[in-house]
Amino acid sequence: MTLSYRPLSFLIMGFVWVLLASLIGLSLFLGMTMGHPHGQIIRSLHVHGALVGGVMQIIAGLLLAGREQRTSEPVIFIGLNFGTLGLLIAQAHGHFPLMSLSAIVLISAFIPLRGDLLRQIRHSAVSGMTSYWFYGIALTSLAGGLLAGAAVPLKLIPYAYLGQGRLAHIHLLAQGFVLLMIIGAMHTEFPVFLNTRLHSLTLGQLTYALLPLGFVVLLAGFLTGNLWVQIPGGALMLAGSILYSYNIVRTWMAVGRPRKPASDLCLIATFYLVVAIACGILVSVNALENPPFVPFGSLHLAAYTHLAFIGFMVLSLLGAMTDLLPSLVAEERTRSNKKRGPYEAALTAIIGRWSPIQLWMLSVGTMSMVLVAALVWQYPLNAWPVKAAAWAGEVMLLIGLGLFTVKLVQVLIEDPERASQS
Repeated sequence: MTLSYRPLSFLIMGFVWVLLASLIGLSLFLGMTMGHPHGQIIRSLHVHGALVGGVMQIIAGLLLAGREQRTSEPVIFIGLNFGTLGLLIAQAHGHFPLMSLSAIVLISAFIPLRGDLLRQIRHSAVSGMTSYWFYGIALTSLAGGLLAGAAVPLKLIPYAYLGQGRLAHIHLLAQGFVLLMIIGAMHTEFPVFLNTRLHSLTLGQLTYALLPLGFVVLLAGFLTGNLWVQIPGGALMLAGSILYSYNIVRTWMAVGRPRKPASDLCLIATFYLVVAIACGILVSVNALENPPFVPFGSLHLAAYTHLAFIGFMVLSLLGAMTDLLPSLVAEERTRSNKKRGPYEAALTAIIGRWSPIQLWMLSVGTMSMVLVAALVWQYPLNAWPVKAAAWAGEVMLLIGLGLFTVKLVQVLIEDPERASQS
């Protein structure tokens, strides 16, 4: 299958980045549990590979998939992937000019998507001023996060504020852009998975109002180092996430609680969203005392952040890919409408294989990271309960990602002619 630079190419390459970054992340987590943590450079490669090359590229692919005419976009594709690669090389070698150049390339790659982002606003399930507020914060966060990423190596931020600059960079991209874009897309796409309507537009309006407001307050708390500002910001985001999750679950219940691979992934993701934000509030509350109420180290931070990254972001995007991949592959590989229907049905059956196992492996594997972090409050790192939980979680995450990888390969090599004859 040739590289077409159409939405399918973005989704596949984005997943490849997520997979590679996940392998690095698993190595990082095992290193921490074994008392041999890797350096900051490896952690930075993991974070930026997963977030920029992976998650943000999948979001770009989903935006392009929403076009009526799904055209080839080689400039965006090359910009995203070479920009990410350049960024990782620059971080590995401490090459600040290349780091800044890569950030500029990434900013340029997103500029052609401005029309798609505006279309997302116009076609949002939740319309009106709250939609412009919601997506306005998301787009501002994208621009601000990428600009902050370019400003740090260019030394445009005073040395005394470098910590705040890095905080702004990662939180603007992860929470301000990625989290809001996924939640906005799910208000539209989740009902499509189930061929129904969103349960409540009013709840959607409240979600669109509260989540960006909470993020703005939370970011202000991060930048000022004020925990008493961070906690109310987190509370607003928690309220918005609970309303979002309730709306999604009620939408699912209204059509008889069907079991579909795409919707199942997204339903579990809503649970992790609420848990991750609640844990974030508890982290801030814990830091109110000096020393903290309970010890909180890098292992605990990794477990908490991956509740959001794997539990919410990755599961939500895998759900969207599960729904979209059969139609995108069928569109690219068959021109005959007569053959496309059976071919797409065959691809849908392939991508749905082993879905319960895949879902449970990813979900329980993510929770195992939290279990490991909790166990180190009671046991030393070299204790067998800690090592057993860590290795069990790593294996489950590898199985979950491996199953999706196998299904993706099977979808890509499935012959249209064979499917039309079966």
